[in-house]
Amino acid sequence: MTVWLQLVLIAAVVVFLLSIVRSVKHGCVLLRDALLWLLLGLVGLSAAIWPQWVFSLSWFLGFETPAGFLFFLCIAYLMGVSFLLSASLSRQSGRIKTLVQEVSLLKLQIEDTQKALALGDGPSDAIADGGDCRDKNQDE
Repeated sequence: MTVWLQLVLIAAVVVFLLSIVRSVKHGCVLLRDALLWLLLGLVGLSAAIWPQWVFSLSWFLGFETPAGFLFFLCIAYLMGVSFLLSASLSRQSGRIKTLVQEVSLLKLQIEDTQKALALGDGPSDAIADGGDCRDKNQDE
């Protein structure tokens, strides 16, 4: 690898790392989500500064060229990120479902209270009992 290519790679990785840090600082990306990208940047920086370890490791693992090894690493990294994003999406979907159900129950309680107040009765029994929607006969 030529010195010129090393300098270009180092500059590109430094710009990448600075953009990640800036995104975290401005709140565009959570630190938890940026840690993998920071790790990628640090590995890229070390590969740009000391490229021999990439050649040695690719030879040791049986890759014919360091380019094949780097493609393998990139694919494995992106698969890992994809899995983490899928897991996060699943958790968020569950949380959204729970929130929608809670909001629906609260809307129902508000409507019951408004109807009771409009009739001049006062709060319904469910709301007066602390919002417990279970049937009283179920407890017995």
